[in-house]
Amino acid sequence: MAPALCIGIPSPEDTLPNTMDRMKDYFRMGLPTSSIVDPIGLSGWVATPGRFEEALETVVRAAEIEIPLTEVLA
Repeated sequence: MAPALCIGIPSPEDTLPNTMDRMKDYFRMGLPTSSIVDPIGLSGWVATPGRFEEALETVVRAAEIEIPLTEVLA
């Protein structure tokens, strides 16, 4: 069974290719969407298979799950 929500928080040593590979692993597990949060830049992105977009909201969402970005970064 796939997890309901995955949030990637890259370390300073992470590269974009490594982060994207991790997102692809989540999609292979059956997760339809994943979030990436940058705790330094206080920004986030939403990843879906074939798409990577800046998050314009301050809430991380997956189906009926909603978590304020401030709680993810706390």
